[in-house]
Amino acid sequence: VKSIIISGNMKAKKVRALSLALHPSKINKQLFVGGSDGVIRCFDWSTGYCMFRMTGDILPSSSPRGHKGGSSNQKEPEPEVSSFAPQMWSLLLLADQSLLASGDSRGQLQLWDVELGVLVCSFKQHLGDVLALSASSDGERVFSAGLDGKVCCVERVGPDEWVHTYAHRAHTHDIHALAVRDSTLLSGGVDTKLCTYSTRDFAQVRPRWIPLLPANRLVQHSEDYSLLVLQQRHSLELWAMRPQDTASKPLELAVNMQLKGEGHVHCVALAPISASMLAVSSTAGTRMWRLSGSANPDPEKVSLPDVVTQFSRRALKDEFCHAMRFSFDETLFAAFCASSQCLALFRVQQTPAGVGVSLLHVFAALPPAQEPLAGAVRKVVFSRDGQFLAVCDCACGVHVYHIDRLKLHWSLPPSSSPVTDVEFQQDDSSAQAPLHLLVLSADNSLQMFDVLACNLSAGWGSNPTDPAGSRMAVPGRVRRMAAPLSGIALDPHSPHRLVLYCHSYAVLVDLSMDAQAAKEVPADDSNFALSPRFLKRQRTSLNRESKGAPKETESPEEEDEEEGEEADNEIQEKKEAVVVKEVKPLNYIVFNVYRNLIHVGCAANDTMVVIENPWTALMMALPATLDRKMYGT
Repeated sequence: VKSIIISGNMKAKKVRALSLALHPSKINKQLFVGGSDGVIRCFDWSTGYCMFRMTGDILPSSSPRGHKGGSSNQKEPEPEVSSFAPQMWSLLLLADQSLLASGDSRGQLQLWDVELGVLVCSFKQHLGDVLALSASSDGERVFSAGLDGKVCCVERVGPDEWVHTYAHRAHTHDIHALAVRDSTLLSGGVDTKLCTYSTRDFAQVRPRWIPLLPANRLVQHSEDYSLLVLQQRHSLELWAMRPQDTASKPLELAVNMQLKGEGHVHCVALAPISASMLAVSSTAGTRMWRLSGSANPDPEKVSLPDVVTQFSRRALKDEFCHAMRFSFDETLFAAFCASSQCLALFRVQQTPAGVGVSLLHVFAALPPAQEPLAGAVRKVVFSRDGQFLAVCDCACGVHVYHIDRLKLHWSLPPSSSPVTDVEFQQDDSSAQAPLHLLVLSADNSLQMFDVLACNLSAGWGSNPTDPAGSRMAVPGRVRRMAAPLSGIALDPHSPHRLVLYCHSYAVLVDLSMDAQAAKEVPADDSNFALSPRFLKRQRTSLNRESKGAPKETESPEEEDEEEGEEADNEIQEKKEAVVVKEVKPLNYIVFNVYRNLIHVGCAANDTMVVIENPWTALMMALPATLDRKMYGT
């Protein structure tokens, strides 16, 4: 649009317009305007004059000005509109165009007849302002949301009869937007969460939280953690990590790379073993450098080839890539190009004279899917032997490509929940060991797939006969946590150990142990039958029994001594009679002492690396809208 020309205005005096709804009538269009005075006005689109008004729930003043009592036949003045008039924050015209829905500052959802201009029904299910409205495609259900973080549904049960059916509270703060597509309702608010609901089965189906898309990692590192790359909005920070026994600092900023252009950094790739190659992609394009060393990396720019597809030819330096990755032998580089919607594979040749990058193959677009987010890629990952490449999209799809054959090997069955991370896992580097693909979902479930057999793995790794291990559910204690797991970190020296983490906690899992060992037991009771809590309960009950039994007259001191001896003797007898049950050790450990985790990884010597951004630093950067308590507390 080159310019905007004002063709007319609606004649409303001294009233702030807060919401709009257009009625596309065949004869003349009508515009409904919700005002700050609690009145909905209907304007004629062609003339701009108000045709009629619909007044909301306006409270009169307790003592109208000028009315001081008098005789009964004295004419009572019209009540003034008080300062507590509702604000008409949202308007929505239903599909049949016969009803208008409104949401106000008193938490009311009201339905109006647009032909007669009268109120049909009113619902007060919210504790705060109603800021957003939406309706199903057939107009039989209306959804409302607002400051209380609750989404309510009212449903038509008759020609002019509506009832409130159910409400979900999936958000912690204000909800400012609602949208419906097909049979899915989407809500979003200031708590940075997006939730989906079923419009057909709103009461039966629980809302589903959509992770941040794409959830790219902010930290890239070499396998030995000699070099860390921290991603900023318009720059990259290269940190050198040194052994703790040296006299220098263990972590020191080596290079701060300021990127040119207006685009923000989207994804970064670092050579996993030697950290000799670095690639970064932003909305302005893709760049690649050769690093001289991890101690003092000196970036040297590398020229990039063109991406040639069947329909286009575009330079890689001008491409915006969703995800990138170097292979473990650092001879291959994979990138998913957003504009071309293709997965490009490049050959990387490092020589003392320089680095040469050439196009090896361009895979076709991802297999078609009904999810609109399937065209956006979250992550690409190589297997350690360099034979397979896995691509995870932003919906529920995971695709595995065969590098030697240069074709699609397998598309995994779609998950019921969005996939948050994928990683290849192999217990042994030999060719006889099966190659597995770990898939982590937003519902905190973990699945292991056999890549060569193209099916689910038999179990946790050491127990292939266990049918329950094909879907490796994270322990119940973790699955009940609100925050979904978003990352997988493998231990390169012990592939059977891995770390699952999100922004608020991490879980260390040992795949070599039987899945049945993950049964819930109290954390402080390694042997619950002989725990201190059990002994304390037994001593208390025995003392009560001994006090109730008849005894000879003795001094209080002697009575207490005998009671204690009897209680100890009976406890010892019970301890000897107890059959000690051997409790298997758990195959997981939960770490919830860190908050706002940025990165979790495994290094050498059984070391776990954790990078966090303290909540105090995060709170200082929050805007005033987010830096407040939950509504009603």
